[in-house]
Amino acid sequence: DALALEIAVDGVPLLVDSGTWTYPGAERNAFRGGAAHNAVTVDGASSSEPGATPFVWASIARCAAERWTSLAAVDCFEGAHDGFARLDPGLRHR
Repeated sequence: DALALEIAVDGVPLLVDSGTWTYPGAERNAFRGGAAHNAVTVDGASSSEPGATPFVWASIARCAAERWTSLAAVDCFEGAHDGFARLDPGLRHR
């Protein structure tokens, strides 16, 4: 869920993180994926790939916060990760 978003307006959640939901079972990997966390996916691929067991990852995106500006009326965040570099062609999400 690299660079995932959670958004609330006036205390009302609009985009929420689904959480893990379950540790055992086939559903676990679906809830570990980017689509379940309001994060970008590319051709169905998440930024990180789950491994064979619940607490193992086959690949993990390296993330960086590049800029954060917080004002009275707005917050602006800029970040990037290399989680899609493994794809062909590789790309960087920013």
